Amino acid sequence: MIKKGLIPYIERNLAKGFSHKHIIDAFVKRGYSRNDVEDTFDFLRHHKKHSKRKIHQKFTKDAVIFAVVLANVAVVALLWNFYGGSKPNASDSCIFEGLLACKNFSVRSDEILISISNSIGYKVNNAIMVVEQCGNSARANSFQNGTVQTFRIICGQQLKGPKYSGNIRLDYTSEDTIYSVYGHLSGKVE
Repeated sequence: MIKKGLIPYIERNLAKGFSHKHIIDAFVKRGYSRNDVEDTFDFLRHHKKHSKRKIHQKFTKDAVIFAVVLANVAVVALLWNFYGGSKPNASDSCIFEGLLACKNFSVRSDEILISISNSIGYKVNNAIMVVEQCGNSARANSFQNGTVQTFRIICGQQLKGPKYSGNIRLDYTSEDTIYSVYGHLSGKVE
């Protein structure tokens, strides 16, 4: 017969490193029946195995729930990326060669604004932005490496059509050398 009052003593002595046989002998010397002590040991073994199984099952169940929630969040994020949110027109682009990059741009019927990021590694001097079909250019005295410079090109003639597409060029000097960097701009006329 199981003696639940012995359980804390048995667990404590097992934790101290006493053997199964030693603990049973000690309880028998105190007057407990050998069968009762062994039944209590068996109960503890079965209870601990069952308890570990429950903990493992709970951990596995929690891990599965977490994985399903994480997968759902990833699917929602991907769907939002492809179908939702605000995204630029896929055909709008501003591309430069080399280490200059278009950060932003807008095309209006009478002007074009282009923001250029300097990642060349040195300061750009006497910059002139030339836009094909606009008839004008814009100047900037200089802009440092790691900074962005916005050029506003006033067009001499109205840009016609729903979309502008044309070549752009940035001429600049650095240490008495003249450079020209070419690119292309394509965007909806606002």
